[in-house]
Amino acid sequence: MIASEIWLMLIVATAISLISGAFGIGGGTLTVPFLIFVGSMHWPNDDASGLAHTAVAISLLTALFLSISASASNILSRRIHFLPGIIVSLFSLPGSYLGVEISGVLSFRSLALIFAAIVTITGIVGFFRKSSSGKKTKDIPQYNNGRRPAPGRSQIFFYGLAGFFVGILSALTGLGGGVVLVPLFLWTLPGAEPAEAVATSSFCIIFSAFYGSVLYAVQQNYIPLPQPSVGHYYLPYAIPFGIGALIGGFAGAALKNKVKGLHLKRGFAAIQILAGLAVAIRAI
Repeated sequence: MIASEIWLMLIVATAISLISGAFGIGGGTLTVPFLIFVGSMHWPNDDASGLAHTAVAISLLTALFLSISASASNILSRRIHFLPGIIVSLFSLPGSYLGVEISGVLSFRSLALIFAAIVTITGIVGFFRKSSSGKKTKDIPQYNNGRRPAPGRSQIFFYGLAGFFVGILSALTGLGGGVVLVPLFLWTLPGAEPAEAVATSSFCIIFSAFYGSVLYAVQQNYIPLPQPSVGHYYLPYAIPFGIGALIGGFAGAALKNKVKGLHLKRGFAAIQILAGLAVAIRAI
């Protein structure tokens, strides 16, 4: 890969992470389609069957940095519900392991189509979902004396189940899992504002993305990748995206409270739908 392409990766990664951090959405929505399209045109080997796995692995790395940057500010603002988040995170470990193992036996076409289906569906849901920022405070159950109650047995069960599913989803598609966790926390956390549900979700994604990233680095690669590579990571792609995610993630987190507007979020949802359809067409 020539130096200009590495710079392109760095610039695009920073832009994707900046947008994702500002809107509180997962970077995998754009990371995976971009890497699949660029890689299919510039892949050093004739056999690009490992490209989808590389794209998913790098997407998880991007999600990890984005979640770290978001959680750093959320901890200071005390928006994270730590006990539910820890329960979800613990159960995401076996889910991540299972997701990486499943991805190892899937072909490029199968993995790309799974990603395309999930991204397209979540994009459609996001496009038609109304903003919940107008939710009235009186409609939200309040805590007693400002204390957050411990989750009950049924909540622990659903948090564990959600964590396991999010681990599989993250490792299999490179998506963070916020599409599952944010609605779950909105429904089950007493007194939770939408911002708290998003913050708790970002906290959980740190662990699921970390698990998946490590597993993709150490998993035996049945599909040969160009060198230099580590596990499923093709380093000329992974390093620029890791640096760009770190820069863009912290910048996006700083802009998050200044960016508002339902039309902007619907615009991104439309891009998400188009990205999913494009990956599907490319895979077919």
